[in-house]
Amino acid sequence: MKKWIFLSLALHAIYLSGQEVTNYQIVINQADPFKIKVKAIFPLAIDTLYIHSSCPNYDYPEGWSTFIKPQSANLKFLGNSKWIAQGKEISYEVDLSFVKKNWDVGNEQAGLYIDQSMFVATRALFLSPPSDQKFEVKFDLPKDFVVTTPWTSLGSNRFLVSSRQELMNNTVVWGLRGPETIKEGNFKLNFILLGYDKKISNRVRKTFKAVLKEYLELFPQTPNSNYLITVFPFEQNDGEAYESSNAFSLKSPISDDNKIIWANLFAHELFHFWNGKMINTADSEETEWFSEGFTEYYSNLALIRSKVLSETAFYRTIEKTIGLYYYFKNSQYRKLSIMEAGTGDSYYRFGVYNGGWCAAFVMDMMIREKLAGKSLDDFMHFLFEKYALPGKICGLNELKVAFQEFMGSDTGDYFGKYISGAELLPLESYFQSMGISLDYTDYEGTAFLFSKPGASAVQREKQGRWMK
Repeated sequence: MKKWIFLSLALHAIYLSGQEVTNYQIVINQADPFKIKVKAIFPLAIDTLYIHSSCPNYDYPEGWSTFIKPQSANLKFLGNSKWIAQGKEISYEVDLSFVKKNWDVGNEQAGLYIDQSMFVATRALFLSPPSDQKFEVKFDLPKDFVVTTPWTSLGSNRFLVSSRQELMNNTVVWGLRGPETIKEGNFKLNFILLGYDKKISNRVRKTFKAVLKEYLELFPQTPNSNYLITVFPFEQNDGEAYESSNAFSLKSPISDDNKIIWANLFAHELFHFWNGKMINTADSEETEWFSEGFTEYYSNLALIRSKVLSETAFYRTIEKTIGLYYYFKNSQYRKLSIMEAGTGDSYYRFGVYNGGWCAAFVMDMMIREKLAGKSLDDFMHFLFEKYALPGKICGLNELKVAFQEFMGSDTGDYFGKYISGAELLPLESYFQSMGISLDYTDYEGTAFLFSKPGASAVQREKQGRWMK
């Protein structure tokens, strides 16, 4: 704890010592909530700026640049997310009217205005120099407005942002809705429930806290962290993870009855903070099965281990996952490997998410079988120690080598058979070893798990250890 406090103080000391930073000032007008003014002051004269290139709506061929209106003569659009600017200062307006549109990919990837509060992905807000540096962002807010970000607060609605990625790939909320805060060790989690009665916040808080505790026990080396979650009602259940924030939408009201949906969405998107950001696979197509499938595996386990979900609800969740994996392998793409599924995860989604989940399960069972007292938890911990460092990338080859090193090379060609190869993962035998029967109909995409009445004490103990 003292080490991270020291590092935080050191960070502020560096900042205060006069280190060059780019300053942004964002002016918000309550009378016109869909337009903001931005002024940027750079430490050195610049000539080229960029906006985030990922705008997931084909209605806008110029991407996020569509919504930037220059207010200074020295700022001009060049195309392909690129802008030209001369001097050390620019100003522009951002038209946030895109938050009124229902985005096909989900508004958690763009923004939403609700409860006199604006949620928006920072991808749409900032024109930034290409080089990495630190930034200061100051918000000029109307009276009674609150701004919530995952960045380091400097007081008076000012924030220090540690990198270009943290600036351009996050979320922010401003308006009348402020955050609820959970503090667990060195981890500060803010969550904002937009469009919901505040009475449900205790139910949500209890669930979020339980899952966060599970993840911090899995990764006890997690450094001092700020994180923001935004939840809002919408026409579909969906979620998106950013650098140090996530957002998800829910079709049905939040209740204990549908916790299997909203708690799992939260758990999945939060786990990306570790598996995706800190264990960085650099969004590689070859490792989509790992970043998404293993994340879903741990979101399911976190909910049963923390007793957020009952055992019955847990089995309902994983039966769906397994059934769609068999549908993918036996009825859709028999010759396509889980690794190859990452080349088009919207088309091969069941290969990426469901196949990745099944790959995680088999790897977990292999470890438990071959290394006494060990599990996939220990391998994830091993990966964290090895790759959760700035600049480190954990690609497919790194995963393969790490697994061989962890297992002492006794992997049975796991990667060759089941990841880059197209062999069917041996789920049935591993469930059988826990006294669980697996029955499925692949062309229907259904699977069912049954506890065998005659399961031995050893089998029941295995099952208990897996879920605890």
